[in-house]
Amino acid sequence: ATRPLQDALDLPIDAKREQQRIVQLLPSPLYTLWVQASAYGEAFDPFIKVEVFGDVDAAKKLIVKEEDTRTENLSESDNDQDQQEENLSRKKRNRKSQKLDAEDLDDGVKQMLGLHPLFVKINVNTKEGNSVVITFYYMQTLRIVTAKCSVHLQEKTKCALTDVISGDTLLNCLVPDDDGQTSPNPANFFQLNRLRINLSDHLSATGRPYKWAQSLSGLSFSSSKQTHVSGEDSQDTVR
Repeated sequence: ATRPLQDALDLPIDAKREQQRIVQLLPSPLYTLWVQASAYGEAFDPFIKVEVFGDVDAAKKLIVKEEDTRTENLSESDNDQDQQEENLSRKKRNRKSQKLDAEDLDDGVKQMLGLHPLFVKINVNTKEGNSVVITFYYMQTLRIVTAKCSVHLQEKTKCALTDVISGDTLLNCLVPDDDGQTSPNPANFFQLNRLRINLSDHLSATGRPYKWAQSLSGLSFSSSKQTHVSGEDSQDTVR
């Protein structure tokens, strides 16, 4: 009933209420990212717009499925005999999984690279009317956040900047050695290698798993390169 008044006063109360309802269905990393980006835009930059899109019904079903799985795991842990049988069953499945046929391999790839049905979109506008849109996804099996970028230019600047600014590479190397070609999660190396998946071949579909995207989402992974501590720092640590 108040929708016309909201439109007249530019007060999208219903839209904000709907967004608040949807964000509760986000996986934790994307929820953290949404909170951080929304807070920054509200505090410092009115040209930043943060929204959540995707299949809400699928997200609800996913939550129900995860809750059912947790319930099943709890009930299984109460019965030692059932647990032993489950362990034997898992061993058999592991033996079978060592020999994957083509159909199983395709299903495995789809599951491994699967994205959560909801995603966060950040629209950064300029006074000139240009904009950069960054869309963040969560890979459920690999447990990492990925990002896709697109650049939208006004006709006046499109001809001059199209060859210089590309959404596919605009966010590359915002931090050293971070082109988004490989996963920052060390565990993913073994998961992907088992199915012979080269993540860089699927970036157009999954987005790029930038290191800074993990930080924005509250995710932290150990680096494959060891950081050497200087002698003075190590002595201070010992003390």
